Amino acid sequence: MAKENWGAYIHIPFCVQKCRYCDFTSYRAEPSFWEQYIESLALEIALQSQVLSFHGVDTIFFGGGTPSLLGPERLEKILKAFKENFAVTKDAEITLEVNPETVCKADWQAYRQAGFTRASIGVQSLQAKELAACGRIHRAEQARLAVYEAAEAGFTHLNVDLMYGLPEQSLKSLQETLLEVASWPTDHLSIYGLQIEAGTPFFQMERDGELALPSPIEEEAMYDWLQEFLPVQGFGRYEISNFARPGGECRHNLKYWRYQPYLGFGAAACGFDGEKRYNHPEGLEEYFEWLEKFVRGEGESDCLELLSPEERQGEFCFMGLRTTEGISPQEFEKRFGFPLEKKAGKGLEKGKEKGWLKCEAGRIVPTPEGLRFNNLLAELFL
Repeated sequence: MAKENWGAYIHIPFCVQKCRYCDFTSYRAEPSFWEQYIESLALEIALQSQVLSFHGVDTIFFGGGTPSLLGPERLEKILKAFKENFAVTKDAEITLEVNPETVCKADWQAYRQAGFTRASIGVQSLQAKELAACGRIHRAEQARLAVYEAAEAGFTHLNVDLMYGLPEQSLKSLQETLLEVASWPTDHLSIYGLQIEAGTPFFQMERDGELALPSPIEEEAMYDWLQEFLPVQGFGRYEISNFARPGGECRHNLKYWRYQPYLGFGAAACGFDGEKRYNHPEGLEEYFEWLEKFVRGEGESDCLELLSPEERQGEFCFMGLRTTEGISPQEFEKRFGFPLEKKAGKGLEKGKEKGWLKCEAGRIVPTPEGLRFNNLLAELFL
């Protein structure tokens, strides 16, 4: 594993306003505070490269938060620092997460010139009531314009983030959104079912009986319609919530699902070297304090999470079975030194009995029902 190219995730934890469903690490902060964070990221990148620079990097993902809130000049500084310290391949996929209200036509051109090759645009819905209910601050017109201006600037790989099961949403309104979005110059769609997470405004609203959600039957109808509609539009499903036109799959996210190594930089970022994982402090002050210790040659072990062989074996299966390519028994045995059946024989048998798994071209792959009930399927392997 040491010779393969790694991915890199860079977390930008700033937002104009936190959405009501969001439990990701993000903060509202003054622009003056951004500069300290950028300097800290550059320092961390330089320090980490002293240990890890022998790895080539072929995917870089700027996530958040809202990375585009910082603007092209600041993000280019971070990307430049990374390229100065790590061997980035010429064909690297470099993704930027964008919210429509934070970008203009000139920005898109600047991002392309800076070296970004792919953009992921947070749209969620094109319906005004649904956007307002979720606490989104962009309008449908801004989302539409962002996609077309990105394409005009030369972004051939564009993802649109959408959600279903939202307050105020119906099957008809979802269909209206998707019928338009499918006609946009995008090659990737991420469509997530709403999950109510503890600590979010939606969580409290649901407890107080103030959240009018679609019924389970309505949400299931949305799910079924998406699975039928998107392939007809040329978007093939390759992961539970991700659909792509041929060649449009997100190479960076595939590293997670294939259980490949990746680096993580910034507050709340996570990295994985194939055997152990590290998780950075979520709070900004805590992250800055940890980085100061790292400069002194301390604190690196504070973030490490040592994974047992059993945990890694289970995660390998769990992650792979989120995708339509499934898992390779040969790859499992190569990594862990014994057959997959020895680790997961009962899980494989039960999965096949329930119609959730099948053998295809020498791989174990989830059926459509296996993807629908993926959490239950995962329990057979974890």
